[in-house]
Order: sequence, then C-alpha cells, then structure tokens
Amino acid sequence: MILKTDYNALILVGLWNKGIFNPDWVSKFLLPKEKKLNVEFPLNVDGSPRVSSDKIRIYVIGNKLNFVPLNTYDETFEIIQNLAIKIADYLPHTPVSAFGINILFEKADPDDLLVQLVKQNDIEKLKDFGILIKSSQHRHTMEVDGKLLNLSISSEDSKIDFEFNFHFNINSLSEFKEQIHSYPISDLKKLSLNIMKEVYNLGLKN
Repeated sequence: MILKTDYNALILVGLWNKGIFNPDWVSKFLLPKEKKLNVEFPLNVDGSPRVSSDKIRIYVIGNKLNFVPLNTYDETFEIIQNLAIKIADYLPHTPVSAFGINILFEKADPDDLLVQLVKQNDIEKLKDFGILIKSSQHRHTMEVDGKLLNLSISSEDSKIDFEFNFHFNINSLSEFKEQIHSYPISDLKKLSLNIMKEVYNLGLKN
C-alpha cells in the first residue's frame, strides 16, 4: 500500500480571518526560509489563497484551516504540526472548536482476502439483483488509546482507500497545542500503520 499525499492532513476548525492568510503573511511569518512559493487564488470567495512550498500547502476555506502534505516524508508532517503551533501562537484568540488529523492509505489491486475482509454484507445480494456497484464505503467510529478515531474504507475499481480521522474537540488554541503535543501527528501515523499491519496485513511499499 502507499501513503497518500495532497489531502488535508490537519484541519483546524475555527473563526479564521481569511484575509490574514495572504501570500505575504504566510511567507513572512510561516515560511520565511522558502525562497519560492506557489500561490493559487480561489474561485470560491469563502477561501483564502492556497499557498504552497515544495513540501506543504496551507489555506483557509469556510471555517477550516487546512494543512496539506505534498510528499510522504516524516519531516513534512512535522513541518505541518510546527506550523499549526506557530499559528496558534500568532493568533491565540481565534475561536476554535475542533481539529482533526487525517492519515490516508491506498491499496491497489487488493487480493481476495483483503477484498473479503472489507466487503459489506449486502454487496453480493445487490449484484445478484442486477445492480452494478461503482464504489462502496463503510465507516467505523471507535475509541483507541483514549482517542476518537473514524476509519472510512472505500473501494472503487481495483483499489481500496483507508482514511483515518482522529478527531479532537477543543475550546481554545492553547488547548489545541496541549492536545497535539500529547498526540503528535507522527504518533498517530505510527498507530494507523500498526492498525493497517495487524488488522489488514498491509505495510507501506519501500
């Protein structure tokens, strides 16, 4: 399996001032060592510009501040965590309500054992009825080591996607910093990998 990129790995839900997250502010205060940043301006007026380095992307849309990894290196997830903490220090009074850490895996050409393990019980009956299933998804909401984990499994064509979402309710950015120090992204990534190995018998490609 592979660890996916270019998705929202960390989402902070709050009343963000989209005007602050302009290219100049991001360059000066968040990514001062980056000589060149890519900027995409939104068609959706409810969002900030999407500012990207070669490793990460950051932007606001609606009430969500999003951090996107553009590669799978551990360093990139560490950069995302440090940037989020830096923003919490710069904008400490921003009202927030929750944050989520997401880890996504993809398994192409799964074998029959894996297909049977993740298959929903009604698939065969729907096929017998003459229905052509394009894609399917199911979700588990569970608690692991005191953390709320939502695991969504979806299959389409010849691949299966596993989306781990660790959800945390918070009342302030100081609480966010406490929580993410207690449950760093690197630890949650390792936990997700362990679940994939022990439950689904899958490991990362070298």
